[in-house]
Amino acid sequence: AVVLAFLGVFSLKVEAGHLSLDRRFPNGFARSMEERAKTFNTPRIDHRVDPIKLTQSLTVDESNHTLPRPRVYLIGDSHAEHYVDSLREILPERGLGSATIGWRCGYILPEDIGRLTRQWMVGCEHYKTFIDSFIDREVRPGDVFVLSQRWNEKKEAPHLSAAIKELASRLAAKKVPLILLDDVPELAVEDPLFCERRPWRPLPRSDCFQPLQQVNENQKGMDAIGSTLTRSKLHNVSYLKLRGLYCLGSVCGPTVGKEMIYRDNNHLNYQGSLIGARKIAALIRQLSPVQPTPVEPTL
Repeated sequence: AVVLAFLGVFSLKVEAGHLSLDRRFPNGFARSMEERAKTFNTPRIDHRVDPIKLTQSLTVDESNHTLPRPRVYLIGDSHAEHYVDSLREILPERGLGSATIGWRCGYILPEDIGRLTRQWMVGCEHYKTFIDSFIDREVRPGDVFVLSQRWNEKKEAPHLSAAIKELASRLAAKKVPLILLDDVPELAVEDPLFCERRPWRPLPRSDCFQPLQQVNENQKGMDAIGSTLTRSKLHNVSYLKLRGLYCLGSVCGPTVGKEMIYRDNNHLNYQGSLIGARKIAALIRQLSPVQPTPVEPTL
């Protein structure tokens, strides 16, 4: 009886996603999330560091045309990836290249790469080396670098501050600004679908929400890194705090207004990414203004 009970509970756990009423009776948002999930794991996020693929994603567009200058280079992990499409839409006047990596990897020092990361990733220790060499050979004045990484993972890296300072120094030598982003508030609930009001769930789950004060407390280490670098003698670092944009007043949850802004518990969907991307784009234009292309007079 114990064995049968265990097997029954285990089967329910395995099939929970299919048995969920939210999955069996999806509304419009659930269907749109499912469609967008099909395109989330694009070639821009991979389980291995491939210098050829990363170089292409930084220098050419989807039609294999060379990206125009000045360029915006977006690097980091999947928390940088969720800004790619929205920034490309908002900044059509300049090329936007991205070289993002996943599975706990990112712009970190090799000594901060844990065993779990090495198990999931192939060549994570080469990601930082690749970015550094790319900066040395490709980056020009007028370009802008944006670094965004998942804080709940990277806060375990004791040398994160040193790595970002090294990145800032390398870019300063090229007279290129670095925009360092904070992180999105993460949801305690695994799937934002469970936060929607449905006939079988008239009230959202309590773990769908957390105070902004709690989010600030969790990211105070990131704030310290950003504050230190913006006050350093490098003078090329801007620390952009976006987390409050994803909250309603002092409460952070899966929606802003009536709009769902997450696609899972820690990645923004397209609507959510637009909220932060507008502020990122405004800072990029401030740091690196682009002169409008002159129009030839008609005779």
